[in-house]
Amino acid sequence: MNLPLCPKSFEPVHSINKSVTPLCKKFGIIPGKPFAKFCVGRTRFDIPIGLLIYSGRIQYNHWEEGEPSNKVAKNVFRHLLYAYYDNPMFDLAYELEYPGTRPVSHYIVQNELKWRTYNHYLEDMKAMLLYDGEIVQPTK
Repeated sequence: MNLPLCPKSFEPVHSINKSVTPLCKKFGIIPGKPFAKFCVGRTRFDIPIGLLIYSGRIQYNHWEEGEPSNKVAKNVFRHLLYAYYDNPMFDLAYELEYPGTRPVSHYIVQNELKWRTYNHYLEDMKAMLLYDGEIVQPTK
């Protein structure tokens, strides 16, 4: 599963995504604005998986910089870090600068999205592209 390509799938939906979850609002995402297109899909720790995919892509592409400079991605990784705070087996997985900078997007795919097969990926992508029961077609 390729996180860098996934956000391209959201391009046709951002103009119709008029609502965001309370956590997206807490992250500073406003309905109808560009980041709102990622506030779709099932949630994990109250984070819509569209936002997990977007943040994973940002971190994967800029992992050598440590903590993302992108405010939304930074907030998502902080939220994940706190979600695992009491888990001694996984509490440092989303600590992006300890013990050193490293890519962690594979944790998002394996542990948050739980994509084990292409069908798992496809189910989530189709569900995120649904609008009023119809799959959104790209706008021209």
